[in-house]
Amino acid sequence: DLNLKEDYLTKIKETDNLLGYFFKKLKNKKVLKDTYLIICGDHGQQFYEHGNFGHNNLYQENLKVPLVILGPKLQEKIINKKNIEKKLISLIDLAPTILSLLEIKKQKEFLGKNIFEKDKAIVFAEDALSDLASEKFPFNYKFEKRICALIENKWKYIYSGKYDELYNLEEDPNEKENLIKTNIKKAEELKEKIKKHIGFES
Repeated sequence: DLNLKEDYLTKIKETDNLLGYFFKKLKNKKVLKDTYLIICGDHGQQFYEHGNFGHNNLYQENLKVPLVILGPKLQEKIINKKNIEKKLISLIDLAPTILSLLEIKKQKEFLGKNIFEKDKAIVFAEDALSDLASEKFPFNYKFEKRICALIENKWKYIYSGKYDELYNLEEDPNEKENLIKTNIKKAEELKEKIKKHIGFES
């Protein structure tokens, strides 16, 4: 376990060095101050926090990823935005955010939202069970084979088809205490929102 983490940290350091080299090149070409740089992760990495290694679940260690945005006039956009690091943000929010930064008129409506505009109240994350890996994925998979998580304020619900989970992220950020049986009303409320989100038909 320690060796895996050491290898992981080594890769992060290598990435950090490469980014430093990239930034230096932009600065030398005198374009850095006029350039927007957006760096994000697509998923985290689990080191047996919930019994597994990798990124095949929807716990916070896999969902909370870096998002760094650097560029001109950003201060004007984030001013008065307290605790911006606590905003609910999804990867689907990147496209409309980038278009807004570049002042490009949207050609179509996006599912995501510009992160500098109104705060999102809810985000979803999805995955599928490993036995669904095929060239048809993800177009022909059923609700009972999908893993879906919903985060709304301090609450997080994970639907896996067999063993659902409910967590209070404010009090339990490491998702150790499943409240599915003690907060039944909240669990049912969030499960219905997941069903609606993925178009489940009973």
